Amino acid sequence: MVGPSAQVSAVSPEGEQSVFIPELTSSVADFTAEGVSAVLVDEEYAWVVAAGLGPAPADVPEGLPTVAAVVQINLASMEIENVIDVYTFEQENNPDATEDLASNPQDIAVGADGTLYIVDASGNSLLSWTEADGLQLVAAWEVDPTGATPAPVPTSVAVGPDGAIYVGFLTGFPFPSGAARVEKWVDGALAETYDGLTMVTDVEVGQDGNIYAVQFASELGEQGFTPNSGSVVMISDEGLTYVAEGLNFPYGIAQNADGNWAVSVNASFGAPGSGMVLWVEEGMTMPGAEPEATPEMTPEG
Repeated sequence: MVGPSAQVSAVSPEGEQSVFIPELTSSVADFTAEGVSAVLVDEEYAWVVAAGLGPAPADVPEGLPTVAAVVQINLASMEIENVIDVYTFEQENNPDATEDLASNPQDIAVGADGTLYIVDASGNSLLSWTEADGLQLVAAWEVDPTGATPAPVPTSVAVGPDGAIYVGFLTGFPFPSGAARVEKWVDGALAETYDGLTMVTDVEVGQDGNIYAVQFASELGEQGFTPNSGSVVMISDEGLTYVAEGLNFPYGIAQNADGNWAVSVNASFGAPGSGMVLWVEEGMTMPGAEPEATPEMTPEG
């Protein structure tokens, strides 16, 4: 099922929500729902990451924005001005050299020179984009063809003030605890790996220069992902420092000009309308809103 129910909302410092960009493409298949996975806003444009696990772009009904792409929206007119076609790049280049030519862009970041960086989870790739050069491959990650090793997929990207690129990974089924990581890339080469994380869904570089990551949940049990076990952590050479724990399926984080962090929670398996954005305070735990047990997961799920 495909429709225009995805949207981007804005939340004021006072906690008031308003719809910023309406009627973006969403899809539902089995227990999986897809829509907007990330957004980046500057003074002129909103860059909206349209995830791609649902229909192929050619199967999106006429009149709806495409999927498996980054859509550039002019904030003055609120019209789509450009489409960065991640799906076609995957079809034509297949960076991870697998038989599955799926594309599912998940996150976007911008460098000091205006270069956009896009992670494609299903393509197992990190791409760059400029108006002059279009999409270019920065890095790709191999997948174990035997399936014996859970395939980690890149889910998030951030650019530090020194130009270093940080990529966060979500491990594949059965999502073993401690098997996720964040990689640091400098000048097109892997410079450092931070191991020991679990189910990373977002990574950011704070104004203090430290690396922060979201862990979706602590484990996958027999009843599904463990509710109220997600967290925000600070990453350093000394290990992980927990900034916030007991969060219910957190997904993304962002920092405002005052240095305060916000985190989205109830990102999956909750009732409609249960999603929240919380201000992060060190040592905080999730304030209620615990949904029912999550659906059971299978390798096909």
